[in-house]
Amino acid sequence: MITNKIVKTDMQRRILGVWNLRGDRLSLGCLLIFLEELRIQQLIHKAEYIDLCFIGDGSKILSGNEVCGKDGLLRVLGKECCNKSIIITTLLDIDNINLYYQCDSFRILQNFISDASCEYILWPSANEQEILNYNCDNTFTVQKFFQNYSFIPYLSCRIGLLDWAINFLQSNVFPSIPVVIHLKNNPEEQNCSNANFDAWIAFFETCNVRYNAKFILIGNEKIDKRIHNIPNVLLARDFGSNLSRDLALIQTACIFMGMTSGPCQMALFSDVPYIIYKNPDHHAEKMHLELGREDRYSFATSLQKVLRAIETQENILSNFDFLYNNVNEHYWETKQEKLQLHKNEYGKKTF
Repeated sequence: MITNKIVKTDMQRRILGVWNLRGDRLSLGCLLIFLEELRIQQLIHKAEYIDLCFIGDGSKILSGNEVCGKDGLLRVLGKECCNKSIIITTLLDIDNINLYYQCDSFRILQNFISDASCEYILWPSANEQEILNYNCDNTFTVQKFFQNYSFIPYLSCRIGLLDWAINFLQSNVFPSIPVVIHLKNNPEEQNCSNANFDAWIAFFETCNVRYNAKFILIGNEKIDKRIHNIPNVLLARDFGSNLSRDLALIQTACIFMGMTSGPCQMALFSDVPYIIYKNPDHHAEKMHLELGREDRYSFATSLQKVLRAIETQENILSNFDFLYNNVNEHYWETKQEKLQLHKNEYGKKTF
């Protein structure tokens, strides 16, 4: 029988996530789900730390100088050597992951584990073929944990990023309620939950005279020019945001809305109220397996919904109104107090 536990008695216990670089292109959404699975394993096994190793061709993520001449080694990854991949540099900004590694083969990883001065518990498996075949493009592991324990751990950005997001909100949004929006717009992926800009623009214009809210658009997608003229809409990239900062804005927002995408996973694994739209014809069978007939994941709160529907001005407004009226004044005051306490505790510490 294969076990994922590398037993070494009287040693510090760590979770070691193993990610296969030999498969499809790196996906932010799948990797954020994988980090959530690692946090779950950490709780189940009462491990001290989480490490993550990427196995396969290092040229996919490493700069040229780092790749050359280092065959046979397990490398510790930092931002200075991973600037070839915005996905990896963004992962380095997620909290609770201790060390990131890369090596060219499973054999190298096995040698590293055998020499390590700690007990490693591998996820998803200690078997190379099972790692190669593993698919984390779903929330089944998360839902199973919630079924057993009635909660899930939340993902978080590192302190410096949260500090940046808090400063942004205090300088540009307060006292209005911050609503972070991600409007996916990939022309190469038609019928894959791209945003209906006409509907969203009409929604923003209606909200401008009806609600005390400001909408912060994240992402680097091409944005309809009309949005620049709407006074209650800010483009985060105009203020120096990037993918890591976008995730921090999601975490610190009062409400998140938008399309299914990589960044939206940050909202899924948080307590932030959200409305996420999914094209009902895109991944229909997969979504049915995960959600059944429900409009939320089993681990979601009553203010967190995934809607398999094409967005219209009417349904966006109706769903936003539901969140706005249920995210009451007390909730918002508490959220602001938590953000201020965070600033008082950490000051201007940066990552």
